[in-house]
Amino acid sequence: MKRYFLYIFLFFLSINTFSQTKDLGKPFLLSNKVEVTNQFYLTPKVDNQKEVEKTKIRTGNTWEKEFRFGKEHIVSLAIFSEAQKTVLPSGDFIYQFGINAKNAVSINVIFDQFELAKGVNLYLVDPINKKFIGAYTSLNNNPSKMLGTELLKSDKIVIEVFVPKSQDGKSLLNLNTIVHGFQDIDTLAKGLNNSGSCQIDVNCPLGDEWKDQRNSVAMMMSGGGFCTGSLVNNTSGNIIPYFLSARHCGTNPGGWVFRFRYESPEGQVDCGTTAPSIDGPTTMNINGATLCSSFSASDFTLSLLNSTPDPSWGVYYNGWDRRDIPATELTGIHHPIGDVKKISIDNSTAISSSFSGIEDNSHWKASSWDQGTTEGGSSGSPLFDQNHRTIGQLQGGSSYCGAATNDLNDDYGKFYRSWTGGGASDSRLSDWLDPINLGPLFIDGVDPLVAKNNIDGGVSNLQATFLTVCGDSIKPSFTVFNNGLDTLFGASIQYGFDGNFSTYVITDTIVSFQTLDVVLADTSLSIGNHTFNAIFNYSLAIDENKNNDTATYDFFINLEGIPLFLDLSINCDASENNWEK
Repeated sequence: MKRYFLYIFLFFLSINTFSQTKDLGKPFLLSNKVEVTNQFYLTPKVDNQKEVEKTKIRTGNTWEKEFRFGKEHIVSLAIFSEAQKTVLPSGDFIYQFGINAKNAVSINVIFDQFELAKGVNLYLVDPINKKFIGAYTSLNNNPSKMLGTELLKSDKIVIEVFVPKSQDGKSLLNLNTIVHGFQDIDTLAKGLNNSGSCQIDVNCPLGDEWKDQRNSVAMMMSGGGFCTGSLVNNTSGNIIPYFLSARHCGTNPGGWVFRFRYESPEGQVDCGTTAPSIDGPTTMNINGATLCSSFSASDFTLSLLNSTPDPSWGVYYNGWDRRDIPATELTGIHHPIGDVKKISIDNSTAISSSFSGIEDNSHWKASSWDQGTTEGGSSGSPLFDQNHRTIGQLQGGSSYCGAATNDLNDDYGKFYRSWTGGGASDSRLSDWLDPINLGPLFIDGVDPLVAKNNIDGGVSNLQATFLTVCGDSIKPSFTVFNNGLDTLFGASIQYGFDGNFSTYVITDTIVSFQTLDVVLADTSLSIGNHTFNAIFNYSLAIDENKNNDTATYDFFINLEGIPLFLDLSINCDASENNWEK
């Protein structure tokens, strides 16, 4: 009987600061170093116009404001097995997997098994128009082993994977979803200028007092749909990339793409006229997240992004108010139809409401927008009160540009209701946004480039990775970070299992907002429950924030084994295939 182990995460923080794609130059296919494959996987036929009409009908029936731009084809394709393999003169390898989605205006993909070995580079390439996305590397590996990509304007693309000869066979890459874009890519893939003429760019004068909150909002691409969401602050004193959005936009964020700062530049904006907006940057992206909690009655999801947005992007983490007190002024910031960021204002008091009769008093209603409105793609966007704090996220409503006055309303799931949610950590906000149980009724937002303390170091992201499936040997690790204004000149970490502590001395200097990953020596443990603790110590000055100095990781090892039964069903019918040459 085989031995096995089970380990349980009771608390998980991720503070990584690497970018999501790495600039490694052009892919081989665009450098004329490798001939493009003539073998393409052919997706099922899609009638673009019919899909557009179906989207309109669905939106009209539900009033929810997700925007669908693509048809998702679910597949299961092991790229390294299915791809064309080329040996380079160096002995390294190029794998090519072609996709043909006939008549598509764009293609994007989701991998449900994504784990690249060091040195492996993945690109999405449009060989006709000489465009590409990437490179994705081992820096994109994450606990969910999922990755969703941005989209390319083409109906034929090639997934190119460069693999060093020493790393061949050491990566996982399984394609789960191919998205056939059925909306016009020029106006809808980025959504530029496709929203209604009454929409107001966030960098218009109307948004002058909302520049911090503006920087929290991101457009989400979840498979074939667009939604909106925002970063939110927490009480721990740590910068943790929690992202609030709407449950009806989906609950599996591992394959989502989060695009930050997609907005028209100041001085080049459309302020509610028919004049065109100027396109915004599309490079500030985070790929994937882990779902923390969700609740249907107030229609929220809270996710932990796979990496922390680069503070140099100018991002902001919103404050929030969990009281059930109607705001006297309402502001929404959102991406309608996937367009550049917009702002809407309702100068009337919020009304306690429900959405589709699901639960009384679970939502706040913006009863009549005075400037701007919302549209499909705005779902999940934050609603702010007069104090610039988040009080809910958009589920839907009847508003649109040109609607009658009594139809210019929208419903936002209450932050108040989401705080307690369904009464468990996976259905409420409180466990995540108040992890140290301070119990505040509201908190303000935070700019990660504006440190609150001069000296503020800490430790997080404790892990105990098992080295083999059948063994009891683990590799412990943790992350040390500096959230203060001043540089830290070394530190010491008390660490240990089950109360038996040792000391790890850090001699490196750690500048403001830098992180340092520490991997300890391999350790063997017995069967049973274990606790991994780490405590940050700084001897040169007083640490002004003790809330983030201690971290704990609990897990369980079981080597007794359980019976494992496999039921294998092999389909030998090869009469049909999806390949085109």
